[in-house]
Amino acid sequence: MKRLLINALSIVLTIILFVGLVPLNGGYANAEDVPADSVEAFVERGYNLMLGRASDPSGLDFWCNRLYSGDIDAADMITSFFESPEFNGMNLS
Repeated sequence: MKRLLINALSIVLTIILFVGLVPLNGGYANAEDVPADSVEAFVERGYNLMLGRASDPSGLDFWCNRLYSGDIDAADMITSFFESPEFNGMNLS
């Protein structure tokens, strides 16, 4: 049940965060076509909304590089944030 809730929340939050990453003209076909500042802004919004803080330089680079390389997609990043010790340490109900 907890995993199902995390997946559902990940999808919803990804959609909310993704609004700032994808332009209204249909979006980008490839990750390498997305401007770097858009990806950085997306990752920064993830930190702010989920962890309640700004990203650190190494964390920002880590997530941006993983998104650009295709190792993960936006939903994977959000799920990782949900499952992180930092997020779980917030003891949210």
